Amino acid sequence: MKRQTIITVGISPSWDIACFASEFQWGQHQSIHRQTVTPAGKALNVSRALALLGRRSIATGLWGRDDLPTALASLRTWPKIEPRFTAVPGQVRRNITLIDTRRGREMHLRSPNPLATPQNIHRLTQDLSTMADARTICVFSGAVPDGVVEDFVKMVVVCQRKGSRIVVDSYGPAMRAVIDLGGLWIIKPNVEELNELLQQQVPDRSSAILTAARSLIDRVALVLVSRGRQGAMAVTGKSEIIEPAPKIRSVSHTVGCGDYLLAGFLDGYLSAGESGRAAIRKGLTRGVRLATNRAAGRV
Repeated sequence: MKRQTIITVGISPSWDIACFASEFQWGQHQSIHRQTVTPAGKALNVSRALALLGRRSIATGLWGRDDLPTALASLRTWPKIEPRFTAVPGQVRRNITLIDTRRGREMHLRSPNPLATPQNIHRLTQDLSTMADARTICVFSGAVPDGVVEDFVKMVVVCQRKGSRIVVDSYGPAMRAVIDLGGLWIIKPNVEELNELLQQQVPDRSSAILTAARSLIDRVALVLVSRGRQGAMAVTGKSEIIEPAPKIRSVSHTVGCGDYLLAGFLDGYLSAGESGRAAIRKGLTRGVRLATNRAAGRV
């Protein structure tokens, strides 16, 4: 397989703020054990996970001009990530995760995305058109606001016409629209997102997931389904591979596990040097292990 460059594309970037405490109590002032502030969003999480595996990627997408210098300074510690963001007016949203380390619970506080406007996505599409070609894999990852679905689809079409292989990890109207477009290489829903995508209830059983995923194979070459604690499943028109997740004593952090699964899959698949079942199995094994390590707090 010829060497390919992965480009991650995020139109819903964020600063991820994680606050760790032994027990959160409403209505009280309390100290936290530690806090992390990270430039993120699903697409950038994929780039970061790829970097942990030693694989270079280009991180693109929207980023607010006001806090772009801070993000670029943070990413200098990740030499495998080449940032090529499209700078647009404004700031990137702040997402907060409260992690109760004693009870093993989390609360996610998500802010709306002010950057995903038709005008900004048009600028991003122009920038992508200069990067995408037959040697690239474009990974579109993250939420797409309903008001820019058409613009998002146009962006994917531009990359397809440049010859890039397309990977999509999103949900809602944008995911349905881009699947209707067809010609995708990989999509990565979890079971809940698969339910929403197909507008039906898909039980979290291998046989049911296989049937559901196979209904998409005329438009998608490979469906990678994240199953949380049960691992993941890869489905193509000819085969299905199930990879159970290793058991861990406790879950430390669930944010980004799906992104780490996707990154591990891509790295394992590409490192196999072929494109058949063996490459899919290698990708799936690496992806599930990396996602499990993420959940356990080891990466």
